Amino acid sequence: MREDFQITTPQLDLIADTAVQAGASGARMTGGGFGGCVIALVDYPKVDALRGALREEMIHAGYPDPSVVHTHAGGGAAGQQT
Repeated sequence: MREDFQITTPQLDLIADTAVQAGASGARMTGGGFGGCVIALVDYPKVDALRGALREEMIHAGYPDPSVVHTHAGGGAAGQQT
């Protein structure tokens, strides 16, 4: 999104970059056009460290403390029959 379409913001770029530096397997912006957010793939044992790194970097850069929502991937609809 950042390189191909130039539709991210400095805040989103900082969050995505910080997440990867803090151990995320990957991170990217999603929800463009509505302020967006960042989704990061993180192994469970690294979640607290990532949350702390994001908070520290955002506050240091003068941005508000970010909201971090911890979730997990579901199994999807592979076995569903209608």
